[in-house]
Amino acid sequence: MGSNPTPSARRTVGKSEVTSHELASRRETGLRISRFEEIQAWQKGRELAKAVYALTRSPGFTADRSLKDQIRRAAVSIGANIAEGFERCSDRQFAQFLYNARGSAGEVRSLLYLARDQDYITAEEFERVSALAEEVSKALFGFIRYLQPPPQE
Repeated sequence: MGSNPTPSARRTVGKSEVTSHELASRRETGLRISRFEEIQAWQKGRELAKAVYALTRSPGFTADRSLKDQIRRAAVSIGANIAEGFERCSDRQFAQFLYNARGSAGEVRSLLYLARDQDYITAEEFERVSALAEEVSKALFGFIRYLQPPPQE
C-alpha cells in the first residue's frame, strides 16, 4: 500500500473524532479513518442539517415550501456527499465529493441570507447557523487539502 491509500483501505484504532490537523499526524503515523462517521466535517454537517431542520419548522417557512425544501436539501447534501465520497475508490474522487459538500455548505449560507431577509429567522438564528455552515466549509477545505497536498518542488 502506498503513502496515499484509498478511502476503503483506511483503518484506524478506536472511534476517535478526527480533525484536519489530526489527519496530517495520522498520515505520518500510518493511522487512517475507517468510517465516514469519524470525519469531523461529517459530524459538523450532521449538526448543521439538524439546525436547518429545526429552523425550517418555524411559521415563516410554512408559507415558503420552496425555500424550506431547498435549504433542507442543501444541508442534507453535505453529509451525503462526504459519506458517498468516502466510499469511493480513490482520494481524488473523495476530494471531488468534498468539493460538492463544500458547495452545499455555501448554498446553505446563501439561503440563510434569504430566510433572514424575509424575516423567517431572527438575526441570532442566522448568526448561529451561518457560523456552523462556515465551520463545516472550513473543515471540508482542510480535509481537501489533506487529500490533495500541494505538488512537491
